[in-house]
Amino acid sequence: MTYQYNDTGARRLGFRADEAARTRLEDIQHAVEVLREAAEHCDEREMRSEAVDAALGYLSSIASRRAALLAFGRGLAIAHPQQRREAVQAALRSIQRALVSRP
Repeated sequence: MTYQYNDTGARRLGFRADEAARTRLEDIQHAVEVLREAAEHCDEREMRSEAVDAALGYLSSIASRRAALLAFGRGLAIAHPQQRREAVQAALRSIQRALVSRP
């Protein structure tokens, strides 16, 4: 079953600001966890999936800069397992830094 990212729906349905913020935080945490899991296992098996695509798509929808998200997706396509892992983990670190430094 695919995770449903809800933060835009929360705003549209008129939830209180704190509920919308909590929902958004949960969505971000879930998306980062999906990417972390993919980065952890990408040298062992194919990690390109609907869940990873959805997580990247969601984070792209809220990100002001998308370079690290694009790098993550490109990294998963690298043929050599060790190079793939290094590229994906570097992109994940960049994504996490960008999320922490968000205003």
